[in-house]
Amino acid sequence: MKRNYTHKYYVSLVQRLKKQIPGIAITTDIIVGFPGETESAFNNTIRLIKEVLPLKVHIFPYSDRKGTFASRIKEKTNSEAIWARKKRLSKVCESCALEFKKKFIGRSMEVLIDSREDAGSKLLLGYTSNYIRVAVKPKNDLGNAFICLRLKSIEKNYVCSKLS
Repeated sequence: MKRNYTHKYYVSLVQRLKKQIPGIAITTDIIVGFPGETESAFNNTIRLIKEVLPLKVHIFPYSDRKGTFASRIKEKTNSEAIWARKKRLSKVCESCALEFKKKFIGRSMEVLIDSREDAGSKLLLGYTSNYIRVAVKPKNDLGNAFICLRLKSIEKNYVCSKLS
């Protein structure tokens, strides 16, 4: 993709960020099946994700766009391989996100409550400063407020909590 950085540079940058900002959440975008992507190159991507432990990865399957540099590359990855790789990478990313969230279980964190799970639910949802989705069942309405919550467990797509 003509990027001017390497695996080593990216990991080093993330390590420096994590050292300077403890608890920082890393998010990234990945295109799967870029022309010329070999199985070995794809496995390097998986290795990179496991090293970085991002909270969120946006995975995009490559699609050819006429007139771009990539459209002129002859070695195309077939669509079945692209979707199989996307599925494999999604599982790795889910596992990494879970590992990242586990590091915060038992901690009290400030959470901005921003919504309800659904119209009839008493479960309120919000985000920590490092973008972990948190759910709480409060005794009263806490919408659009910062509150301190103790993170207890991971369930569905959020971390369950209780008021500190």
